Amino acid sequence: MTRGAKAVVEATGVPRTTLMRWVEEGLLQPRPRGRGTPQEWPAAEVAIAVLLARLVAAGMHTAPAAAVARTVVAFGLDEVELGQGLTLKIAPPPI
Repeated sequence: MTRGAKAVVEATGVPRTTLMRWVEEGLLQPRPRGRGTPQEWPAAEVAIAVLLARLVAAGMHTAPAAAVARTVVAFGLDEVELGQGLTLKIAPPPI
């Protein structure tokens, strides 16, 4: 299932300008459409955007947060080792 940017903004709680900046920085990768055509956001990329927003809200810098979010979603993890003895547990987002 794909979504439009408006749905992703609602899911993440971040302003559209922030979402688009993350796309421009290469942190998020919606499917390109054509010039003047809205981008499509596959479910996995929406999940990455939601987790990225949560990690940034918790104080993590955007680039490492995006890497963690992409890894968590790609491999279906619920925790990630950030360094020796430093594990980040990821709970499902609150509903």
